[in-house]
Amino acid sequence: MHDKGHVILNRLLNNCLVEEANKRENVKMHDVVRDMALRVKSTGPSKFMVKAKMRLTEIPEEDEWTEDLDKVSLMENEISYIPINMFPKCLMLSTLILKGNAGLRQIPECFLGNMPLLKFLDLSYTGIEALPNSLCSLKNLTALILCGCQRLERMPCLSKLKALKKLDLNGAGLLVAPEGIEMLENLEYLDLSCPNLGELPVGIISNLFRLQYLRKQKIFSTEVRVEEVARLEMLECFEGGFDWLKDFNSFVSKLNHFGRPSHYWLTTAVPEEDREGYFWKFTNNDALKRVTLFKCKMGGEDALVLPDDLQDLRIECCNTVRDITIFLKNLTQLQTYALDGCQGIECVVSSSSLIVMNNLEELSLWSLCSLRDLVKVEKRISSPIFSNLKELNVVACSKLNKLFPCELLQCQGLQNLEEIHVEDCLGMEEIIEWEEEEERNQPTTTTIFTLPKLRSLYLDCLPELKKICPKRGVMDCDSLNSICIKNCPEIRRIPLCLGRENRQPALPAIKVEIYNPKEWWESVEWENPNDKNVLQYDSCGAWVRVSHLSVRH
Repeated sequence: MHDKGHVILNRLLNNCLVEEANKRENVKMHDVVRDMALRVKSTGPSKFMVKAKMRLTEIPEEDEWTEDLDKVSLMENEISYIPINMFPKCLMLSTLILKGNAGLRQIPECFLGNMPLLKFLDLSYTGIEALPNSLCSLKNLTALILCGCQRLERMPCLSKLKALKKLDLNGAGLLVAPEGIEMLENLEYLDLSCPNLGELPVGIISNLFRLQYLRKQKIFSTEVRVEEVARLEMLECFEGGFDWLKDFNSFVSKLNHFGRPSHYWLTTAVPEEDREGYFWKFTNNDALKRVTLFKCKMGGEDALVLPDDLQDLRIECCNTVRDITIFLKNLTQLQTYALDGCQGIECVVSSSSLIVMNNLEELSLWSLCSLRDLVKVEKRISSPIFSNLKELNVVACSKLNKLFPCELLQCQGLQNLEEIHVEDCLGMEEIIEWEEEEERNQPTTTTIFTLPKLRSLYLDCLPELKKICPKRGVMDCDSLNSICIKNCPEIRRIPLCLGRENRQPALPAIKVEIYNPKEWWESVEWENPNDKNVLQYDSCGAWVRVSHLSVRH
């Protein structure tokens, strides 16, 4: 379904029927197409009234609300008041959107009373404080959208809304769950991510047996509620937060027993002020199966249970754990892995652990003050590690003095690596480590380290970095198109082979940035002198390609 949707979307984009909306990869209908569609619908048998983003301060007069209206959108205006006696007779109305009228505080009791066919009601991001009892008369309502209604504290009983399939209360100000939710037997989508919402009574979730999407930030302090969710056979997408690791482990264990949803995001102990940053919608994330652990005590009796099909794992501020690899043995589908602020972590993976992470595509290490090894070599590496890794980010790991042991490349690891980003690692001395004894044993032999897919090399604020690779080593990087070296004054040699022998260097498409002094530029050695010859140093401290190279200073 995901792939089919993208095919359709690309077809619409290619034919200029929709266009890109912003950097978040959203799209919007082209203005001309939208205007034409509205013009057609305004003369058809079922009519639209669309006055979105027109800075309206008053709701349209009652005589504009005709009986043949099908859809009404007044979204993102400045409407703050609906007359208390306004009673529009819209017998055919199926959609009403008042989203984004932040000053709107209330919906009059009679306003919804004559809209018997209303199916979709969107009041999101309004200032409403309570909903009218007439809401309960909307027997055909299938979607009620109230996300972002921070002032909303009271709702009528929803038990009569038997047709309701979607209820979105994300960010609403409710203290207790709406009465009658357990009677909504057709409900498929339920978002209860209300920051102040307390525990759900036992039995509510288990009654919603058609649920496909469930989201709540803080739930399940009892074993009963964990099992209620785990038993939802139709659940496809679940986002939930757990205060305690034992509840998290219990839930994962039961998921392993009853079956997992195809999409999930599980978190632990996310503080109130950080929750919005952690609970993004799945549509904004590529990973379908995610776990975020925050300030968890792991190790010893506090074991960690993770879903076997996990694709995205982020561990933040879990300071008691020193070796995380014992929890990763069965994660054969892990694609994205991030460690942030875990003060006890000393290595990411050990050569003796038999964990090779060969499906991992992105690895990010931030603020790991005890980290000494990316791969701790305890015995000879005999099989590739990180063979599918594409992106490596290492930031603020002050005790890490080398990035890769040479064995990692010699056993054909990192052959798919495309981006290396190392920044603010004050103790970093080498990118590729080579034992001094081996270097003495092979004083004249050139060792080639091949990274065939490497496109970007970024080194910044590494004051102790002396070598990118051993003295007699060369990095063969035919795909490299971006080099950035900043604040690395101790580097004396650029051991990059950017093109093959007897051929023009592969430089015309390369972007190079350098922020070291000109004296450094004059003294630095290149593996291939031709590479340096086609570059020149400018007064802003950047390497510049003589021809059409695009350079950022």
